[in-house]
Amino acid sequence: MEKKEFGPLIEGLLADPLGVNSFPKLIDFMRRKAAPQLRKVAFESMIAGEKFTQEDDVFYMVGSNPTEQERQTAQKLEKAGFFVVFPGKGQIEAIKQLEGDSNKRKNDCYIYDKKTYAQSKVDLKSSGEPSVESIAYHISSGSGQAPVIALDITGNISKRNLIAGIRSGWSKGIKEVLINYKGQWYSADKKKTFSKWIELNLK
Repeated sequence: MEKKEFGPLIEGLLADPLGVNSFPKLIDFMRRKAAPQLRKVAFESMIAGEKFTQEDDVFYMVGSNPTEQERQTAQKLEKAGFFVVFPGKGQIEAIKQLEGDSNKRKNDCYIYDKKTYAQSKVDLKSSGEPSVESIAYHISSGSGQAPVIALDITGNISKRNLIAGIRSGWSKGIKEVLINYKGQWYSADKKKTFSKWIELNLK
């Protein structure tokens, strides 16, 4: 009987049991229902198979080119409990093809909760202007790029104007807005945004 060599294959399967050795494959895997432990394994397998530079828990894939403001917002999200991944240009194209997305606009990054490894497609916005119109513009412009908007408030704006701006800019493509206001992050979906919740909880 002919002998077959399985050593390298078994070793490879043990190293990457889910077959998630690239960022586009991680995006595909995370679209399925999976336990947090499996999501953690998938994320770590992706990290082991990709090339990137890293600052704390922010990963810049080869070919990514975030602005300095986006880097600063990513660092704030990292400190708030997320892994942040900026995909490279080729990865973005592969992900768009995977999702059947022909829109030329692209999101900035993907974030992963450090406890559950839940994935979110995110567009990063930063506002230093204390006006309702400015906030509304950032929210509405981001909605065409990702279902989650991370809004980093770097200037002085009243809570009332901030809430009015978020509500005014909201569109049906938005699932969640992450708001960094006075050094504290808040997560608001549509129900929270258009109810007393946001008025009572935003400090």
